[in-house]
This record gives sequence, structure tokens and C-alpha cells, in this order.
Amino acid sequence: MFETDWICPKCRLPRKKSSNGYCVKCAKVYHHAWYLKNKDRVTENTKRSHEKDPEKYLELHRKHSRKRREAAIAAYGSKCLCCGESRYEFLSFDHIYGDGKEHRKEIGAGRSLHNWLRRNGYPKDRFRLLCHNCNFARGHYGVCPHETEGMSGLENSQPQTVHGRNK
Repeated sequence: MFETDWICPKCRLPRKKSSNGYCVKCAKVYHHAWYLKNKDRVTENTKRSHEKDPEKYLELHRKHSRKRREAAIAAYGSKCLCCGESRYEFLSFDHIYGDGKEHRKEIGAGRSLHNWLRRNGYPKDRFRLLCHNCNFARGHYGVCPHETEGMSGLENSQPQTVHGRNK
């Protein structure tokens, strides 16, 4: 674990020491309060850094977005529930009850879904991982060809939907 002979000067409890001399929990509270107090300065410095080297920050953004998406994919089993496709580029999140349009309006499109899934504990009752082909087929035709061919892992697993309506 960690040494218990160190006492945090802020909360006076034996804790693991962070880099600023407080325990990790107190340091997080301190940094958040500091950020709120200095938000304008932080925003201006970040903007200046982005303008100085936009490629660097674009690459950091891509890495961070990919990391969030990979975490969400891993939480849903890392492969298409229907056909077993596991290539990252081919996987997508399916709104089981066909309410994707409404949900995207509510939370915003794009990477917001990955954040929303993480914040809500990766709910398995509303979402599942499908490849783009299976997701498209289920959304537009109500059934994936894998299901009619008996090759799907979805038999009797979740309701089928056609354009947002339960079949």
C-alpha cells in the first residue's frame, strides 16, 4: 500500500503523499479550487500554447479521444455482439431502443457519447457494441443478415428496432 507514517498537513490523516505536499485527495481539492480562481489565466495560457503549436495539441486531442473511445469499446466487450468483428475502426455504439437521434440531441454528437458512457458507468441496458454493418442493418432493416443466417450472437438478446420503433 503506502507508508502510514506520513500525515497530510491539510486533513491530518495518514495518507499517500502527492507531489505538492498534500495527500492525493486534498491535492485534488486544492488544484480544483486554484483552477476556479485562475480560470481566465489558464484559458489564456492554453489558447496561447495552442496557437504556438497547433499540430502538437491536435495530436494530443486525437490521442485523448482515441483513449476514451478504446476504454468505452473495452467496457462493451471489444467486439461486435452480432458478428464478432473486433477491429477498432469498424466498431460503433448501438442505442438498443433506437433512441439515438434523441440521445445525441440531448448530449451532443461525437465524442460526447464516450464521455457520457463513462460518466454513467457504461450502461449495458441501453447500449451495445456492434460493427457499422450490423448497426446499419439493424437500424434500417430491423434485423441484421447474421441473424437471419443464424450466425449472430444476438438471438433473443435485445429488442429489434426499425427507425426508432420497437418491432
